[in-house]
Amino acid sequence: MPLLVLVPGNWFSVHLPWWPLLNLGGHSVALVGLPLVIGLGLTVKHSLPTAFFQRLGKQLTWLALLGTVLTIVCRFFANWSLWSLLAYLIVGIILVATNIIYDRQQEFSNSQVMNGIRIIGIQPNSPAAKMNLVVGDVILEVNGQKVTNEDDFYKALITNATYCHLKSGIEMIN
Repeated sequence: MPLLVLVPGNWFSVHLPWWPLLNLGGHSVALVGLPLVIGLGLTVKHSLPTAFFQRLGKQLTWLALLGTVLTIVCRFFANWSLWSLLAYLIVGIILVATNIIYDRQQEFSNSQVMNGIRIIGIQPNSPAAKMNLVVGDVILEVNGQKVTNEDDFYKALITNATYCHLKSGIEMIN
């Protein structure tokens, strides 16, 4: 995924004279960082994380392809650089917005629980699958010990590696 884009033309030198420019093959290009840090403002609250990130990964692949195409086009049509950059940013913003909306429309909630830990994924044929646990269940105790986070869960789990007794329950979500 292109996080840094070479923008040909002199727009940056005219409008931002302090902007660093590179000279490539006799052409002046500006190195522009496009922070596609989607995760900074994107919190998954209602989707299953694996499904959500598979969907997001496909969309980011298409966004990267668009960025590559726009970069190649701008190599030949330098006056399109600013418009291409704007189009790229707008598509990125739309991608983030649609994923936020998608997440809010899901029925599942992986929000933080106060008393226990929520199961957000189960591997097929694993001990958890054999215990008939389901995604969304909240584990309150492991081997008689209350758990409130992942560290507590694993500490309680290793107290008896051959036997695991879980107490689960449903936590009300506001």
